Amino acid sequence: MTTTDAIQQLVDNEQVDPSFAAFARTVLRVYGIHSGTAPHPPAIEGAQLDLTAEFTQEIGEQDAIDADWLIWWLGRTSRDSKPRLLWEAFTSGKLSTDTLLAVLPATWRVSDTLQLPPSQWLALFRATGYTEDGRPWYRPPQPVELWRGATGDHRTGPYWTVDRAYAEHIMTRRAGRTRLWHTVAEPWRLLAHFSAPTGDEYVVDTYGLPITPVG
Repeated sequence: MTTTDAIQQLVDNEQVDPSFAAFARTVLRVYGIHSGTAPHPPAIEGAQLDLTAEFTQEIGEQDAIDADWLIWWLGRTSRDSKPRLLWEAFTSGKLSTDTLLAVLPATWRVSDTLQLPPSQWLALFRATGYTEDGRPWYRPPQPVELWRGATGDHRTGPYWTVDRAYAEHIMTRRAGRTRLWHTVAEPWRLLAHFSAPTGDEYVVDTYGLPITPVG
């Protein structure tokens, strides 16, 4: 079964999470299949299931985790469960770098980044090496100015954007006393880059990085 077949099988069986279209588009892009019409799942009851318990049982029976098997599970589980399932697969020791590279960008793009501690996201992205839109590439040669909308407790999170206006928009969506934060990250701190209509996004290792509030 090809990766495209695995994605289509999920849709045919109506076993998909509502965020699946975005997830599928990103997975296909990593495989070099550029499609603006990734399968859109029907609205189904139970699509927001947390399948962590079932996944834990199934993963114990696998000798190795291939991309199609993992895509099938990540496509079925809820948006916010995807990072936890991926972390469990990663720490099982059964996940190859190529398989991680196939699903990590999509999981990052459709999930709330707060669903994993920053240290776990950073471990996942370090394992694949630097990527541009899910593909291995060269890091930027110069430091990058970045912005983040978050509470003080989450100011050191890994998600940052080059677009100040979008960071301010995120700030208004978050609960609690959010602020706008600013930093300039050296190239070695940049673990991944994603192009987005709302502004380029970076996964950043902020340990020891000076971060200042704005305003």
